[in-house]
Amino acid sequence: MNKLYRRNNNGVPTVWWAELDSGTNSITVFYGLVRGNIRKEVYAVTQKDGQKELESRYNDKIKQGYTYLNELCDMQGLPPVEDGDNDTLFNFLNTYLPKDLSNGNSNLLLPMLAKTYNGNVWKKVSCMYGQYKINGLRCIVTAYTQNDMFKPVRLRFQSREGLTWHTLGYLEDYLLATINTNIIDDMINGFAALDGEVYLPGYTVNQINHFVKDANCVENKLLQFWCYDIMMEGNQTHRNTYRYHIKLPACFNNIKEHYNNKERLIILPSEHITNDNEAIYARNHFINLGFEGLILRNAETDYQYGRRRANYMEKFKGVAEGDFIILDIYKEKKRDLPILLCKNDINDEKFETRLSVSHIVQQEVLFDSQSYIGRTVHIEYGERSGVARVPFHIKTVVINGDTRL
Repeated sequence: MNKLYRRNNNGVPTVWWAELDSGTNSITVFYGLVRGNIRKEVYAVTQKDGQKELESRYNDKIKQGYTYLNELCDMQGLPPVEDGDNDTLFNFLNTYLPKDLSNGNSNLLLPMLAKTYNGNVWKKVSCMYGQYKINGLRCIVTAYTQNDMFKPVRLRFQSREGLTWHTLGYLEDYLLATINTNIIDDMINGFAALDGEVYLPGYTVNQINHFVKDANCVENKLLQFWCYDIMMEGNQTHRNTYRYHIKLPACFNNIKEHYNNKERLIILPSEHITNDNEAIYARNHFINLGFEGLILRNAETDYQYGRRRANYMEKFKGVAEGDFIILDIYKEKKRDLPILLCKNDINDEKFETRLSVSHIVQQEVLFDSQSYIGRTVHIEYGERSGVARVPFHIKTVVINGDTRL
């Protein structure tokens, strides 16, 4: 039984450890405040090797800033006995635990990231949770206390990149007045963090980014937080249940309901998806509701901090398409295959792409490149990316008017 320690958002020492029970093929997780109540959760082993799954849980905690007792300082003698006097242990931890919660990572909580859906998930997973894929700014919400009698509890809004937004005072006041105090206490103690997006229906992500950064604009007062997961112990099913205790999930019947939403805290619903046909139907239905597409989450897996892993969380968006002028064609560095330099269709930005045809046909295009420059290429893509808004996640590329292509 190896225990790990870390300060919570108030700087108070917390403890975490886990045990494998081979007889029941389960892992029991213990966590809580040092000198406080210890919570206990039991989870079925989901990997082939239970010991490796246990080690994976420990590795995840270490990445979050937890550390072993004997790693805290260069001690001449032994550290306090973990199962001995709680006051002695607490004082030791309070002295030597790093104030930086994430071991040099500036308190950065790394969100779970989505792989692009390709249909292979159903070879290993029988059921996934499906959610709306919204197009806002990723945001992790934590809580902490301060010595202020008028505002003793504050919320911290962290971007995906690790920036802390200090311009969301209106949203902060609303959430503090809306979320149950038990949930807020869990957030303060570091047992839970809200994972979602700052969002305003009907606006682009660039517009929302401006609203977030400008505390004086009218739209800043209207910003909403859409919560789709919780950073905490437990699998996705457990985390969904916890979310539903914050507030009942919101469902939208049509795009008008979505775009006219005025609720400032939305708990996203989850529905069961079991195969590719159901995923395609849900993706298309959600797009018709005004969302980007579908997010799939594995019901049986823990939160994957900072990871992008297949079969855990996947995004399934619609495919866009357009015609783009070919400005130039030149050879790859290592292969005799062409790179097409194209002009974006909505601005003057340029981008490179490659053809979705056989190598033989590509070599013919490269050999006769001058006859293709100035023509248009038809591209199917997943989304536009960056300030340049050029096609990204490109699916297919064909030259218009050429039957071989």
